[in-house]
Amino acid sequence: MAIIKEYYRTREDGVILERTYSDKGVMIERDGKRYDEAIDPREYNRDYEETNEPREVFEEAGEMEVTVDAES
Repeated sequence: MAIIKEYYRTREDGVILERTYSDKGVMIERDGKRYDEAIDPREYNRDYEETNEPREVFEEAGEMEVTVDAES
């Protein structure tokens, strides 16, 4: 399977955001931290690896944990 990177949206300040996730429904990892998916400025060009840990699925629409990592 594969890591998928796709356009997410463009912020008001012109920064293009990119969504990264696994197409096999597992968490992704970068620098020892695991994420269900990641939203990063495209200019950061961050690389992630797939794990064997299944993604967490939320039952209620709109419930989402957000982690902000300002490091590039």
